[in-house]
Amino acid sequence: MTQSQIQPRSVRLLVVPLSVLFIALLFPGQHSSTYANTTDTLSISLNEAIEVALVNSYVLQRSRLGIDEADQQIKEAWGSVYPQIGGSASYTRNIKTPNPFAGSDAEGLFSSFGAIDWLFYNEQQRIDGSPTLSFQDYLDRRSDGLQAAGIQQSDSSNPFAIENQFVMAVSATQAIYNGAAFAAIRGAEHLKSIVREQYERDTQTLVQQVRSTYLGALLAQEQVRLLEISLRQLRDTEREVRALVEQGLAARFDRNSLAVEIINLETTLISARNGAALATRSLNIMLGIPVQNHLRLTDELASYTADLPEITTLDEAYVTAKRMRPDLKLADSNIRFREEERNLVRSAYFPVVSAFADYAYLGSVPDNRDRTITDENDPFQFSSESRSFFDSSYWNASFAVGLRMQWSIFDGFQRRARVQQVNINIRRAELDALMLQESIYLEVDQSLRNVESAWMRIESQQRNIELAELNYEEAKARLREGVGTRLEERQAASMLDQSKVNYLTALHDFLIARGELNTALGMRTVQIEITD
Repeated sequence: MTQSQIQPRSVRLLVVPLSVLFIALLFPGQHSSTYANTTDTLSISLNEAIEVALVNSYVLQRSRLGIDEADQQIKEAWGSVYPQIGGSASYTRNIKTPNPFAGSDAEGLFSSFGAIDWLFYNEQQRIDGSPTLSFQDYLDRRSDGLQAAGIQQSDSSNPFAIENQFVMAVSATQAIYNGAAFAAIRGAEHLKSIVREQYERDTQTLVQQVRSTYLGALLAQEQVRLLEISLRQLRDTEREVRALVEQGLAARFDRNSLAVEIINLETTLISARNGAALATRSLNIMLGIPVQNHLRLTDELASYTADLPEITTLDEAYVTAKRMRPDLKLADSNIRFREEERNLVRSAYFPVVSAFADYAYLGSVPDNRDRTITDENDPFQFSSESRSFFDSSYWNASFAVGLRMQWSIFDGFQRRARVQQVNINIRRAELDALMLQESIYLEVDQSLRNVESAWMRIESQQRNIELAELNYEEAKARLREGVGTRLEERQAASMLDQSKVNYLTALHDFLIARGELNTALGMRTVQIEITD
């Protein structure tokens, strides 16, 4: 194949990324939710249609949300290696507390504390040369002193009971080694790569779908236009032949044949108009524009120029496709993702080591916060004081730091089974990638063949148009010289019109095939060439 152009002068327009401002410029004062009930006519070119589709497409919107979700998953994965800080608080009301020393020798020890005080008292009395007291007299005098001070002696059998307990704690943990955490981070990054490649492929597919739909609508409109021209010319010819029949200069057969041809052409025109309307409505739906809004396609199919792609060999095209195709990169990312999944499972064989720091503030506050004070000079004279709820004797802080290691030594061979399952998934992903490569090779091959076939049809129809134009000019000349008939001139015009339709169809097929080749090669940028 050789490079050439059907039209010598051309301007190249490139599809570029679109901002929301484009929508405002294309549809001023309108939004998808506000112009749904209008019946305005919107003028739109192919490039503009592609731009609108890139903004309005629900598929691409979902893909963009997938990318945002993958970003958040990466942040979540990184969070597992950052310090983890937590806090807790609790309050406990002890309705009845057991004596921790009940039933043991320790209980007798605590009950003998009064005897120890008595022994100290008598020892001090002997040192001072004063008379001593019996143990019972000592207890009676203490009881009298407490009564005189108005102090009630507790009759509780559990001196350790504390009614109110408070705990406020803060803990911090920092992972020192956690293989699963870093494997999860790498896996999340591969997942984002998968989503982004899928978004790119969805974009390429959408561009080709919009391109095909727009060009199909253009072809349908061109067919309607040429049919309308042919019908007008045929009616003019039929009127002239009818006049000749009335003058006896033409056969009724010619007039009747033209009448049948007019009816057939009218039927064809009705079908063509319906097809053109449906093609335009399909474009509305693809662009996300309500069908109540009539689209006026500003491009003309005949204004497009056709040139052969720079890539002309299958091997060269396949190398380009392997380098450019997002779905092939997606398949490779899927393999890497599965490998990180295997690393994640294998990390369960290793311990998780972390450092921790715990700080707690504890409160043990009794309901009765009165304290008995013994006079320094007289052990049988007492006074009392009431401590506040937040007295330091009730509240204490604790702080601890350390290292923690968690290691699952044996889990019944579950980890081994999970690793084998992931290995199977990796092999499956590798097979999927190989199958995709074969599919891409066939797709590129078919696309190149379609481009070549459509190009040959264009060249053939170009020559056919030239012959049809010569034939039409000759028929008109014969009619002017009086040696030809109006019917011959009409037949020549009809053949010329059909040749134009065939050329436009071939041009349409070539543009579609060229776009499909771009998509097969993984090229997102679509080049549209039109004449000045």
